[in-house]
Amino acid sequence: MQRCRMPVDWHPASTRSGARRRRALILLTGLWWCLLLVTPGQANEAADRLLAEGNRLYDHQDYEAAIPLFTQAVAQWEAQGPSMALAIARHQLGFALLGARRFLDAVPLFEENQRFHLMQGRTADAVHYVIYSANARQQQGDNMAALADLRRARAMATDATQQAQVEGEMIRLHLDMDQPAAVRGLVTAAFCHHSPAIYDQFIRPVLNPFHILPGSCDTAWWGLVLVGGVLLLAALLVWRWPVNGALLLSSLLLAGLMGEGLLRWWQPPLPVRHFLFAPDSISRFVPAQGVMPGVSYQESRFTVNEVGLRGDPFPREDGVFKVVVVGGSTTESLFLDDADVWTRRLQTHLATRRRVWVGNSGKSGLNSFGHLLQVHHHLREMQPDLLLVMAGINDLNLCISGGMAALRDNARLASGPGYLTAYRRHVFARIDWAEQGEWQWQRLWQRFATRGSPTAPQPDQPHLVQDEAGLFYEEQRRRRQRAEQVESEPEVTECLTVFAANLTRMARMAREAQVPLLLLTQGSLYKEQMPPAEEELLWFGAVGVNFFGPQPAPRYYTARVMARLLARYNDATLAVCQAERIACFDVDKNLPRDTTTYYDDVHLNVHGAHALGDRLAAFLASQHLGTRPGASR
Repeated sequence: MQRCRMPVDWHPASTRSGARRRRALILLTGLWWCLLLVTPGQANEAADRLLAEGNRLYDHQDYEAAIPLFTQAVAQWEAQGPSMALAIARHQLGFALLGARRFLDAVPLFEENQRFHLMQGRTADAVHYVIYSANARQQQGDNMAALADLRRARAMATDATQQAQVEGEMIRLHLDMDQPAAVRGLVTAAFCHHSPAIYDQFIRPVLNPFHILPGSCDTAWWGLVLVGGVLLLAALLVWRWPVNGALLLSSLLLAGLMGEGLLRWWQPPLPVRHFLFAPDSISRFVPAQGVMPGVSYQESRFTVNEVGLRGDPFPREDGVFKVVVVGGSTTESLFLDDADVWTRRLQTHLATRRRVWVGNSGKSGLNSFGHLLQVHHHLREMQPDLLLVMAGINDLNLCISGGMAALRDNARLASGPGYLTAYRRHVFARIDWAEQGEWQWQRLWQRFATRGSPTAPQPDQPHLVQDEAGLFYEEQRRRRQRAEQVESEPEVTECLTVFAANLTRMARMAREAQVPLLLLTQGSLYKEQMPPAEEELLWFGAVGVNFFGPQPAPRYYTARVMARLLARYNDATLAVCQAERIACFDVDKNLPRDTTTYYDDVHLNVHGAHALGDRLAAFLASQHLGTRPGASR
């Protein structure tokens, strides 16, 4: 620490009063030098320490504890006037407030930084803070204010790269607001005005998974020319040959209408716009021998139909009883062949009494937040006669394996009005938008005019590490076996409350659509006492860490703890069924908890899938849930 030293008095006092004045002046001068030389240094050091400690808490996602430290750092730097250090402190405080979900409190900080950078002539940095303000306003639900910020940012952008970045944010906002016309206009403008490299970097990733093609760059000009030419030709024909001209125009109009009807008959528009998987696709797997007990194939097929679900083609005719089954990987049954999936087995049994179609809407990793989106869009688009939902294990894993922050964020977002549109990009592999009243010839012309244009890519899901042989199971099991085993049961009350709220919301969606809903509990291999051979098949239960992460989790909950936790989730499912007066099928009580049913924690082998399909079909028959006449609502 620097020491304060008074300047030496080099003027001898001639009188007593003069000496006092000179000593006072010297004293004040010394104090001024002390404050000038020492106080800023001490304040800088203190502010830097506050920032360092705040950053440490921020890195551990303890945002509420970091906010007071950043606030003190901002106050200390503000006392010294505008500076880059003050801008950095405001930046850190703003993002800590975002992490704490205090969005509107962060906006003034970003606006201050925007003004600071503009004063310094750094327009590109100022644009970034306008984007941050827009994102904060959008998170708060003020989409119109966010859109105004983004328009201002686009006007401020200094180069094509930054302009494309802002346009990407505008497209994302319009996607969340479900405004296809605005999105298509922005996409076409970006495609026509930016280089392919810039478009691919900033625009295409935002479109994922929406299946949106940019329009032709010259569409407006050529459209005007075409319309003007047609009107001129019609006027000439009617003026020169009144009868024959009118007859010719009527014939052309009739031919156009007949062509539209032929196109609709040849390629009728699908009722579905949200595709869980890429439609009309087939994946093949070669399960490694011995890795999944009870699963033995030379090759298994995973077939996705035209509406993006696993199963037979979607029935468009009346009189077919349609069943949609929503779930995660235990419904998806990735490594089982199409013929052995429990949803196909269920369809086979139900089809002995009437024409039945069962669509498998299971996807690895989806929990009840994703199921809300599936239920909402499937009810509106596929209009099933019966809806089944199996949930539990992915919600449990989210709760205990490092996902509490995501769970709280999702719970907050799910309670907002825009959740069912904004979150869908995280669930569906492809989303098609058809303009209201769009003609088939328009869609055909758009495909022709944009041939060679880049299409939205299929979403990549880095959290899914399944290989075609299932060898990733061996690595996951080794991680668990090498880790410390934890016997203490974590607190999951908050998670159970959110899980039950999501199931209740699904039940009310189905009731509003007048579609019967059946909830299924989550079966598992877990039990209080497990043989060593079965224990070696487990790989769920990492403590506080995502088990798909690059580094192995150091601790895992024991099978006994996992059995108790999953039982609480199943009890929550049964409680929702009772409260909402809907049917429940207790999978966990109806299937044996051994390797005749499961090949790991919760996934069914061939025998287990057959058993579930058989027993569920019998249950539906006993409840008369599979006998209601098919409807074409």
